[in-house]
Amino acid sequence: MPSRMPGWMLRRPYLAVAWLRWLNLFRRRPWLIAVGAVAAVLLIWEITREQFGSWLEDAWSYWGAVAVGAAFHSMLATGRARARVLAEDSYSWLAPLPIAPSRLSRMVSGLCLQLVALAAVLLVSAASGAVRAATAEKLFLVLAASYLCGFALGRLSKRGEAQGGVPDSNYAAAKRPRSRWASDPQLTPLSFWSEARARVLLKPKVSARVTLLFLLSVPAGMDGGALARQAFGTAAAALVVLSLGGYTVAALMTAFAAGKWLTPTPLRAGPFARAIGSRVTLIQTVTCAAVLLLLTAIAPPHLIGRLTVEAFAFLLLSSVLIALAARSAVR
Repeated sequence: MPSRMPGWMLRRPYLAVAWLRWLNLFRRRPWLIAVGAVAAVLLIWEITREQFGSWLEDAWSYWGAVAVGAAFHSMLATGRARARVLAEDSYSWLAPLPIAPSRLSRMVSGLCLQLVALAAVLLVSAASGAVRAATAEKLFLVLAASYLCGFALGRLSKRGEAQGGVPDSNYAAAKRPRSRWASDPQLTPLSFWSEARARVLLKPKVSARVTLLFLLSVPAGMDGGALARQAFGTAAAALVVLSLGGYTVAALMTAFAAGKWLTPTPLRAGPFARAIGSRVTLIQTVTCAAVLLLLTAIAPPHLIGRLTVEAFAFLLLSSVLIALAARSAVR
């Protein structure tokens, strides 16, 4: 236990365990510190640009839509946190101990970290002169009030108490089952598990939330002009990006989850990466090809060329991330 851990965290063992889990993640994988430093530099460069400041000014012009979106996000995040806290109270090794469950602290910690990150972004942007300080201050007040209202609404939800809907396990299916999997195990089921995890991440209700956020940003009374078509096109593009990114995230999650069990074995990273990412890469390639084929009927050639380059870059980046995750998981 680190000696410099604050006392209020020591009095809340669930928060202390979560903090130690993150700390051990960076201790086992020091390269994540370098990746985080590079990402922080790129983020600071982005938020100090004048274009980012103009986006913040536009966001303040539509502060009502920003408030609704932030409250909606906070409500959903609180509902998920409440379900996770109730589940942890059942299976956590800390549950039998005579300690305070600190459910409220565990539910609100994620939203507080998000507000701190947003405050840091607005502060750096205002200090660099990209946006006016008054605009940054008013945006933060709107976000803080919206997060508070969303948290109150999320607390009233019954998510986690009644397990309704389709269980996540129903999204997994063993294709071409083999009778000798027990005596002659192979890595093939991992590819199906990555696909199943992606289906769980991309449930229809998740896509509906993304679409709703974009539709709420469309001003009321808009006719069917170019601006309306652009707004709905942006929503459709967001769904495609969400689908492609969801499969990559699912493969990364599967790699680290399976790596915990396969680390003691003499498994090499190459076959493990192929088993994890083969179906994911195939699905992403087919999706990109289908979208580009449909866009050839309405988009100009220069846009098709740019999207093709971006699709190849995304597939390459996704493959590299999956390979790095597989190598890191079995080390």
